[in-house]
Amino acid sequence: MTSSFSSAEYESLCGLVWPAGQLPLTLDLDLENWRFQGFQFDPQSKVGLKQAKNGPCGVLAAVQAALLGTIIFVQGLWKDPLAPPAPDVLEGALISSLCAVLSQTRVDRSSSVQVVLKKSAQEPLTMADFDSFVIHNVPQNSLFAFMDRHKAQFQGEGGVVLFLYSLVLTRGVKQVKEDMVYDASTLVVGNWGLCSQALVNLCIIGQALPGVDDDSMLKFREDIEIGLLTYEEVENMTFGSGYSLLTDSLKHPKFPIWIVHGGDHYTTLFGFDSENISKSGTPKKSVTGGASNMCVNDCGFHGNPATFGYCSACYKKVGEKKQKQDDTWDGKCKGGCDFFGSAERMGYCSVCFKNLKPEEIAALKKENKKDEDQKDGVLADYSFCLYHYNGLPPAGPLLTTMKVASISKNNQQAPVSNPNALRCVALLIQRKWSEEEGQWLYEVAQRFTPDFLPEGPAHTGVPTERWRCASCILEQEYGFNEPGSTVCSACKKPLSVCGQTVWVKYDALSFVMQKEVDSQYQPKITSLLHIRWPFASVEFSGKQPTI
Repeated sequence: MTSSFSSAEYESLCGLVWPAGQLPLTLDLDLENWRFQGFQFDPQSKVGLKQAKNGPCGVLAAVQAALLGTIIFVQGLWKDPLAPPAPDVLEGALISSLCAVLSQTRVDRSSSVQVVLKKSAQEPLTMADFDSFVIHNVPQNSLFAFMDRHKAQFQGEGGVVLFLYSLVLTRGVKQVKEDMVYDASTLVVGNWGLCSQALVNLCIIGQALPGVDDDSMLKFREDIEIGLLTYEEVENMTFGSGYSLLTDSLKHPKFPIWIVHGGDHYTTLFGFDSENISKSGTPKKSVTGGASNMCVNDCGFHGNPATFGYCSACYKKVGEKKQKQDDTWDGKCKGGCDFFGSAERMGYCSVCFKNLKPEEIAALKKENKKDEDQKDGVLADYSFCLYHYNGLPPAGPLLTTMKVASISKNNQQAPVSNPNALRCVALLIQRKWSEEEGQWLYEVAQRFTPDFLPEGPAHTGVPTERWRCASCILEQEYGFNEPGSTVCSACKKPLSVCGQTVWVKYDALSFVMQKEVDSQYQPKITSLLHIRWPFASVEFSGKQPTI
């Protein structure tokens, strides 16, 4: 059975799909990145879907992920990473994947699928003309045969638009709007026509949920086959609230396949070794007995247990029984700032920068010392390969192999504090390569308080080189001074009070500052992988992937 759009129906569809303010009459000119995109394989990688321009990447990555799940785990047709299936096998798997993504959007599992095609298969796609489309009501048991007969329309120019329209109509315009809950935007957003998270979720879970976390209005089901990792999680852990944004089911999908969101582009990450990949990395939240990020020891802090395997406030491990906190420390800053200031790890509160006495630090380390004494075996006891595919030029099309050595869930430990770490480092400024040391050096500024004044010749002697005032750089001023001067020309403070920035090795940084260095300078995808596999080492075979 077939039908056509009325003018009002097509305007309603376009108002939900395309960026706000886009009129159907302007779509052909304004959204060429969608109009000319089809589902076509990249001849070099053989298994990857190529992309011409940025925009439809979210839909392409979702279909790519479904395709990989089909050929690797459902049909078992691809077992050797170096020997992809034959083209005809891949083409059949692509049709199966398109059918699977469409089918899961149905509200009623017994209902048919709405497939949108061009009225004339030979004519170019005309997005502005509502009368150029025809809607087919296809029963589920006939869907593969129907899609296979019309596969040329989906593989050719405009195929992604036809698929997108089919997704929305199968779900229902009204239901998609209800899925989006509090999000009043469209499925495709911005001047460049980028995929929204709601559109990506529509593809991977069949619901157009606008976020990636579980809250009172969004609920992700547990049996998700394809997961998602987003760089927003890295930024949130480093600069934001410090607790996980991603729902656990997206981190731990049924198949070791993830859509990767790098900020404004979606790509695909996958592996073959399902057993080792699932055993390693962050534990599922069910291990802690709940779905929240609250510390298992009720220390009152969002302690990132799901991400790191231990609480970043009191340092108790995930799964460890609740224990009474050491009587010598109530878990708060000794300066009275009412914050969990990472005092044990750094020797001072990261908020008010008050220092702890040596005996106080020793007391804080007491519980962790027990953990260290009980450690046995090698931590990095799971290694496996992951593969990343990016179909968009100029970085792609590129299929990259990565070897990951990860820590098992049961062996994850809180990092040991570095007693020799530079104290009160408040700002990482830049880095430079030292030929003499054979490693990177990092320029840092220490924050000095009445309880902690600068020490050492760098702050008490007469500088022989141009120096930068630590006090000024913390106030976002440059504060450069000439050799021989002992008073900052900007803030007028003596060197013995303001201090100067210093260049140090990586080993001289505290754990927290090392994590900031890693986040800022390591490959972006490595930081993203640490969402799922904290502290894992990542080796690239060939060119590093771009996300």
